[in-house]
Amino acid sequence: MNTFDLFVDTNPTDLSIDRLIDLEFVVKKDWTHGGGFTGNINITNNGDFLQEWTIEFDADFDIYKIWNAEIVSHVGNHYVIKSRPANSDVNIGETVTFGFNALVEHQTIVEPTNFIFNQQKVLSPQAIAVGFEQHDAGINYDLSMQRKDWNATWMNDSLMKDYAIITDTDAYSGEKSLRITYLSDARTGGSAIWKLPAEKEYYLSYQVKFSDDFDFDGSKKSGGKLPGLAGAGGYCSGGQTCNGDNGFSSRYMWGKNGRAKLYLYHMDKPTKWGENFWFQGSDGNDKYFQRGQWHNLVQRVRINDGNQSNGEIDVWMDGEQVLSIDELRFVTNNQGIDALLFSTFHGGNTDEWLPDHTVYSYWDNFIVSPNAADVGLV
Repeated sequence: MNTFDLFVDTNPTDLSIDRLIDLEFVVKKDWTHGGGFTGNINITNNGDFLQEWTIEFDADFDIYKIWNAEIVSHVGNHYVIKSRPANSDVNIGETVTFGFNALVEHQTIVEPTNFIFNQQKVLSPQAIAVGFEQHDAGINYDLSMQRKDWNATWMNDSLMKDYAIITDTDAYSGEKSLRITYLSDARTGGSAIWKLPAEKEYYLSYQVKFSDDFDFDGSKKSGGKLPGLAGAGGYCSGGQTCNGDNGFSSRYMWGKNGRAKLYLYHMDKPTKWGENFWFQGSDGNDKYFQRGQWHNLVQRVRINDGNQSNGEIDVWMDGEQVLSIDELRFVTNNQGIDALLFSTFHGGNTDEWLPDHTVYSYWDNFIVSPNAADVGLV
């Protein structure tokens, strides 16, 4: 019997929350030499009582017989399966199982991926996922709240206390999101450091939306910061020299009319103020943030080894890869990526960058993981 563990959290809200659902994919009989196998998927309920359930996943095999569940749809490699009445009620702590026979083209069984359970994305155990459903609307996202969601070590109190608020007026999923306010007469926004367990490689995904009247352009200068991964000994930014011991930062920016780019601080940056890498689609055209539209940003950062120039960054915008950079030197101290630098404001550091009226951005569905599947990449 072969077992592939898929123990996962569905929508965890902090670093230590108990798993709500555990999934396990078990190969009961392997007859791939004959073109197939018999498998089980075990579902253990660690959360509330379930009266019925639906599970979705992608699989590189063809199920032709199933028991204790039924196939709702099968389009391409994507399956939607739901419980049968006799197997639908799942008490807390109880495990239910459905089995199937499947055909495979090759003599290797690849475990299913991209699980969705009762319309919630299923993540790996290493993933950190933060939405904002667990907070009351109308309250400020202060340090105590951030510590419930993240291992938050610092926040700019003058920004986050007054200009970051939980709202139920807009959300990518669920009912709530984080809203940031940008004033026209002061440099406002949000700034905080959310610590992560150090890893050689991380994927960061989040959803961001700019208000319908968002002003990307100041009176004389256009641009503003958006969050990204950082750490490895520090958060090199703000005109600092990245010396190999004080870390790096891999944030985004908007430019004139919302033109999108990566704003990177690394050891070999060509200017004091980092290095810009403009996003381009597969058609060769520049990518732009659009007002009133949710955008998904995903970045993959792999730290370099020693003093080698073998660091890497890839970026996807709305599901399309828009950057691939290699031969980077982030650090020389062999420390891992260990922070999400939440940083958003107009600027620059002068009033020339400020919007001409008060505008807002909305944030939802943060996911940080060393696993590509957790951010929708396979």
